[in-house]
Amino acid sequence: SYNCSGTVSFGGRPFACWTVKQHVSPHGTLSMADALKHSCNCYFYQCGNAAGIDDIERVAKKFGIGSKLGIELDYPVYDFMPGPAWWAQLNRGPWTSAKTANVSIGQGEVLATPVEMAMVAGAVANNGKSYVPTLVHHHVKHGRNRNTGELTETRTDFQPKLKVDFLDMGEHSAKAKDMAIIRDGMWKVVNDASGSTGKSAKSPYGIAGKTGTAQKWREIKEFDKNGKLISTKTVGDNHTWFVAFAPYDNPKVAVCILIANGKSGGGTAAPIAKRVIERTLGLEDGKYTQPIFPIEPAKGNFDFVETVTFPEAGPVPAPGQDEDTSETEDNGDEPVIVKPAVPDQVTEPRIEEPTDAGTATHEPDVRKRDFQKQPRSH
Repeated sequence: SYNCSGTVSFGGRPFACWTVKQHVSPHGTLSMADALKHSCNCYFYQCGNAAGIDDIERVAKKFGIGSKLGIELDYPVYDFMPGPAWWAQLNRGPWTSAKTANVSIGQGEVLATPVEMAMVAGAVANNGKSYVPTLVHHHVKHGRNRNTGELTETRTDFQPKLKVDFLDMGEHSAKAKDMAIIRDGMWKVVNDASGSTGKSAKSPYGIAGKTGTAQKWREIKEFDKNGKLISTKTVGDNHTWFVAFAPYDNPKVAVCILIANGKSGGGTAAPIAKRVIERTLGLEDGKYTQPIFPIEPAKGNFDFVETVTFPEAGPVPAPGQDEDTSETEDNGDEPVIVKPAVPDQVTEPRIEEPTDAGTATHEPDVRKRDFQKQPRSH
């Protein structure tokens, strides 16, 4: 356990929890599971430094972060895992505990892809086993029988290939009990009343997950009619994340959702993850069917996204204390994306904050014990 007093210092530099910016009480002493539930930055600053940058870098590269992932793509994947060797090449002095604190919550120079983060969720779900990712489910080879002239078809199905077992890495092995604690924390994120998703990902399929926000800024340049630069301002354009797996104790699906310029992982990415999981598992158990038909290309934008919801999921979550009231438009089966009431509203970048745990939604009561495996009889 570690204590969150709102800030923690490394190398004389204070690192704040999201509670400081939101002007709420610090978390106090937390276990790993509760630190995940509350998305406590101070806990993970300290936990990361206790583990050390070498172990963080070693594990990250097992997921492909900062190393070759091996997926079937013919273009480079832009990810990066900073560490002491890279820092030494820059000749900027020794690696510090402050740098490790930043890396511990995925900030600073850390770059990761949604596929890599889905692999993290999958490894937690699989009790430490991580498999080589692939985009190919199966391939079919067509031919002709030389003797009969008949057309032939040979199908080769994808066979899972173990990439790494984190419980079997020699002196660097993780412990099964620690994996269980992480799974419990991810369950609490989604299903506890004070978890950082509110009720936006609660599901009868038993979803466990983790929210996140990657701070990002972009420049907006203004030019006069002659093309001369008048002004430049920097605005927040955060990337909000949600990684998840389900069902809780018999996992079949792991997902990662990334929203560009979102307000929070719980309010924007988690509802989409829930939709993906429920419809994927619904196809398997016959509770959902998906007709196949052509659709028009979606019209994208880079507008600030406050919340995402789907009509059948109930009302849009009520705004929290730091949010403005917004209007929504029901577009049938399409997600409702809530934008700020004030045009071109710019929010300050922040680490992560939970959504309003008191939000009312039409969700069934989900209990963790409903997803526990029953002991085998001998």
